Amino acid sequence: MDQVMVNRMIRVLYLLADNLNHTVDEIANKAQTSQRTVYRYLQAFKDAGLKVICRYGSVYKIEKWWQAWDEKKPTRQNTDSNNINQEPGIVLQRPLQDLKRPDGTYELLEQFNDKGFMNDMPYLQKCVANVDLLVTASSRHKKVLLKSYASNDWNRFCTRTIEPYDLPFYYNFVWAYDCELKRNILLRVSRMDEIRILDEDWQNEEQHRKQNMDAWGCYGWRTYPITLRITMKVRNLLEEAYPMSMMTMEPDPQSEDGSHWILKTEVCSFSGVAQFIMGLIKEVEILEGEGLKRHLKKKLLETQEIIDRL
Repeated sequence: MDQVMVNRMIRVLYLLADNLNHTVDEIANKAQTSQRTVYRYLQAFKDAGLKVICRYGSVYKIEKWWQAWDEKKPTRQNTDSNNINQEPGIVLQRPLQDLKRPDGTYELLEQFNDKGFMNDMPYLQKCVANVDLLVTASSRHKKVLLKSYASNDWNRFCTRTIEPYDLPFYYNFVWAYDCELKRNILLRVSRMDEIRILDEDWQNEEQHRKQNMDAWGCYGWRTYPITLRITMKVRNLLEEAYPMSMMTMEPDPQSEDGSHWILKTEVCSFSGVAQFIMGLIKEVEILEGEGLKRHLKKKLLETQEIIDRL
């Protein structure tokens, strides 16, 4: 099961748990899936121990499962709050309504994994296993050996020894101290092929620092404000691929038909947002961000030089 499918499953779960009465047909439409798939999810939720209730007709409800699990959270999540970000969440990118809810989605995924519901979801299984090991290592102040980490910076698979100390943005990333580079780095959990907890204590705790991080996964000490006017197509792509951006996005008041949105946020680097915009250049208008405009012009000129050589 890929990331979009997992997000859809979580969306169905929240629609069932909110205070509104949704029919199966409405849930299917909002989650962009079929009624048959919704019924399959309903059965999976029941099998996982959730209380699924048929109110009337095809209206189904579910109890607030994050409250139901408060009394039986997995013991592996009981870590020292001084050492790790305790914000509960899902191991994958999340849609907008999920980002704003304090809940226990990670615990739910662990329950699914323990009951075998994720046997055909190798991507998600790997993420859950990686988070479990990183949380354990952080709580015990142990070093970790990463094998075959798929690095964009080095453009290859690499092996690193790190000291993991914080997992921000719903466990999608980990802040760690790289023992070889001797600096703090931000790594994506999903790119870790193998994690081994070493029998070596942290030696650089006084060097552990967290920097700012933007919606595109870039980080740094400084931030730069940008404001974009985007089409519905771009809005949907951002929600699916970079959902953290949705927290500062509002409908464009000048767009009566709802076809345009305003994204006002801060970035730590222009590289992430510029790379996204370049593929949708006709769909995005930069209202604020002179630095972003200069960066885009430079990249577009470089692209034109490549095209000219073809």
